[in-house]
Amino acid sequence: MPVELQRISLPLLFLTAMGWSAATLAAGAAATPPARPPVVKVCPEKLVLGGAEVLLEGEASDPDGDAKRHPLRCMWTQVAGPGPAEIVKAGDLRTPVRRLVQGCYTFRLTATDPAEMNAFAETTVEVRPAPPPGIQITADDPHLQFTGRTWRPAAGMVELGWPGVTMKARFSGTSLRIRMNQGWGPPPKALAILDGKADTAALIYVDNRTDYLIADKLAPGEHALELVRLGGGWQGAIEFRGLVLDAGGALLPPPPRPARRIEFYGDSITEGSYMEDQEVCNAYRAYAMTTARLLEAEAHLLAKGGLGMVRGYALPQTLPGIYDRAVPMRGDAKWDFQSWTPQVVVLNIFQNDKWTQGQVPAEEFIAAYSKFLGTLRGHYPRATLVAALGSMDAVAPGSAWPDYVRQAVERHRIATGDKRVGTFFFPFLGRRAHPNTREAAAMAEALAAHLRAQGEALWQDTP
Repeated sequence: MPVELQRISLPLLFLTAMGWSAATLAAGAAATPPARPPVVKVCPEKLVLGGAEVLLEGEASDPDGDAKRHPLRCMWTQVAGPGPAEIVKAGDLRTPVRRLVQGCYTFRLTATDPAEMNAFAETTVEVRPAPPPGIQITADDPHLQFTGRTWRPAAGMVELGWPGVTMKARFSGTSLRIRMNQGWGPPPKALAILDGKADTAALIYVDNRTDYLIADKLAPGEHALELVRLGGGWQGAIEFRGLVLDAGGALLPPPPRPARRIEFYGDSITEGSYMEDQEVCNAYRAYAMTTARLLEAEAHLLAKGGLGMVRGYALPQTLPGIYDRAVPMRGDAKWDFQSWTPQVVVLNIFQNDKWTQGQVPAEEFIAAYSKFLGTLRGHYPRATLVAALGSMDAVAPGSAWPDYVRQAVERHRIATGDKRVGTFFFPFLGRRAHPNTREAAAMAEALAAHLRAQGEALWQDTP
């Protein structure tokens, strides 16, 4: 059933019921923080093409409580529409909605906490007639250019699991649809950038549908698409299946690949999680992909929120345990390191290990880091390795973690004689929160300047 998300230009809706009261403790004691209503998120708008069913999905959290012990009560309701729709599981965050007819609908997700405080968010669903069949472009077409680790478990399908994996295409025509669906794990997101206009890109909430309308009124002529997989490494994969162009359209040869290649290993800072000014985990706006754009380099990201070198933050996996995967959640999908070789490798890890400080001896962190540098060197004999750290409180004044990185690098140098490895520490932002878009851009400027200072020889494929 073809259904799709249309271009989004407005922010994610957070419609909350306010009106809490502040309580105080006993006389003379400090006031307790005011109670807060739940936080509710939905996809602001969806477009259904030629179907009578859509899948509604939302998120709800309680900033004051434990959702596992005191779960929120959630309910979907229809607010408006050309006729009554059937909400199959109104009390679930994820529910099919059936019996849709052409027109515009509004659905509301309301969450209520144990204190009877509530909040809601609304989504608009527009139902249109099915478009003409168009020209089908399969995922195997050689004119589609993929950057980042991918996995091809079956003909006609490419799995995008790591943050920032990108597909580029050049085409002619007046309309474009993307054929893809949610793979394993929680629903991922994607960014569809047309003609280089990132500020008006379509933010796509990928689910079990397969046909996503990106544009249907393009000017005749040549256009460019950049599809970027968003969401953390812990979220679901995108099963990309191809493109659909209008009857007069054609797929053109891809753009030339950049001569520069850079690979990043990291955690939530690298993948763009918890950026306070972004609706979703956004690798495109995080420091790594921004650095690559500043340097006009092709980038691979191997990042996953909570990941550590020795111990992660509430995560059993470690970087040495998953670094060789084509997709992060499939241990059987191994990456071919000979298929793409970076000239620069940036390793930004240890922020999550920091939360376990005192539980593990410092020597264990240093030894593991030094060993992993050797592992990377084994795969990339000619690359420059950058042992980076930041920018959260692992680089705060007085932190021991920058020194752990220095010791690990020095140990690796002494043991191997490696002269193509160095350190880089991002400036501390002054707070524990994840970098926002402006801060991530500043991080990227600092790292790009550090790499530029090493000259063009850094990007040579021969030593």
